[in-house]
Amino acid sequence: MRGKAGDWVLRRKWISSATVPEVMMPNTSTTVTIGHDIIGNLAGYTEFAALLTPENSVDWQGFWNVGFTYAINANTQLDCGCNFGVTDSAPDYNPFFGMSFRY
Repeated sequence: MRGKAGDWVLRRKWISSATVPEVMMPNTSTTVTIGHDIIGNLAGYTEFAALLTPENSVDWQGFWNVGFTYAINANTQLDCGCNFGVTDSAPDYNPFFGMSFRY
């Protein structure tokens, strides 16, 4: 999500994935993200995300997410923030902390 220093970054992505508890459950996720460098390797972002699991009885889920990323190096970053449900079927909130690797 990093641009040149001080740049705003707008990104959107479409993801299809499968969850494998006992049976395959395909789902589709769509996001629109706006991010901005804050200082040094620290950046912040906000995004809207939608999750649809067609074979599940749960309606689509909408989330407003906010958080921070810290780039450790060109291929590794720490992430933290909170996802807030904006539809009745989405969880009310979900704080998170994680680490992402690019390989």
